[in-house]
Amino acid sequence: MFKDLDKKKLKVCGIIFLLCLALVASAGVIELVISGFSGRLEFIHAGDRWSSDSERYATIALYSEEGAISTQDVENWVHSMDEKLIEASITPHENASSWAWTASGHSELSLMGPKSSENAVVTVTMGDFFVFHPMKYTYGTAYLNDDSNPMGIVLDRNLAWRLFGAENIIGMTLSVGDYDYVVTGIASPESDSGPYGSTYGTGLRAYMSYAGFSKVSSVSLTCFEAALPDAVKGFAKNIFDSAVTFDQQTASACEVSDRFSIKNRWDRAGELQYSLTRQNKVEYPYWENEARIYDYHASVLTIVQFVLLIAAAICLLLSLIFLGKSGFSPWKIIRRITAKHKIRNLEIQH
Repeated sequence: MFKDLDKKKLKVCGIIFLLCLALVASAGVIELVISGFSGRLEFIHAGDRWSSDSERYATIALYSEEGAISTQDVENWVHSMDEKLIEASITPHENASSWAWTASGHSELSLMGPKSSENAVVTVTMGDFFVFHPMKYTYGTAYLNDDSNPMGIVLDRNLAWRLFGAENIIGMTLSVGDYDYVVTGIASPESDSGPYGSTYGTGLRAYMSYAGFSKVSSVSLTCFEAALPDAVKGFAKNIFDSAVTFDQQTASACEVSDRFSIKNRWDRAGELQYSLTRQNKVEYPYWENEARIYDYHASVLTIVQFVLLIAAAICLLLSLIFLGKSGFSPWKIIRRITAKHKIRNLEIQH
């Protein structure tokens, strides 16, 4: 059946086809690497943690210039979002909200402990901050997300050592001016290297509620995040856009839970040459800066992925050409097999 085949061309066909498979496999490995980027960014999965029944949620973040978001803005947005969701027949679960939100800003503050006084970068939070940013705690946990006890504070390990000379200090107090704050948790930085390490930095950090921080100083909110039901793709973003009004000259919003989709990666790849420039004064927190580093890596890898798949398509075409030139024809094989069956049937009948 195969005596008339050109075995050299058939061999070349096989080699090129194996190269095609290798290129496709390489593109698949790149996709797994990009999926790993998503797994390292906790805040884009806030909706998954908030959902109690595996309902699809989308996480949307708004970042602004300093001074562009007020507490009144946040209260109006939250109220408006509640109304929009009720209008869309999405009612709160029993004893719980159907969506989560947080607002935050950053400021420097001098903290006084029993061992020393240190200046620290304080992330000031409102709402469900620790749903969006679930930290790794060496000891303790986060403070509550309500105003019933605003005097809780979370320290990172480095700051705890500086202020107290120890880490297991849950329930102990530190002073800021005339006020005492209770340590509820000691957070451990995820890493001291890679994108997280470079954006989190080596400085001393603490986390306080807006109500508690406002007793001793003022802060400008620069971030508002929401995790909204998104049973139909685009529903959450439409609700957000209709409820949250802001000046697009001083702030920008995006659906961060979808940032590593193929479409978004390809769109960013097309604008890669402008990715290192700043067109505004929007303040990005360390977690968004980390994500933007991964955005850049994902965009470059997506371009490489595209090149690999184009090369794989060319290899597949070449392999088919060599297959045809080798004399191999599926139709010939089918005809010959059919003819043999007919001959056998005739022999059986006789």
